[in-house]
Amino acid sequence: LTEAGLLQREKRGVWAYYSLVPSAIATIADLLT
Repeated sequence: LTEAGLLQREKRGVWAYYSLVPSAIATIADLLT
């Protein structure tokens, strides 16, 4: 999903935190409606 541009990954030490990319989610929502 990170390669597709849907998630962003932030690495902090040994942990990786993922978050949604709002613009990508909005684009998907527009395609589905």
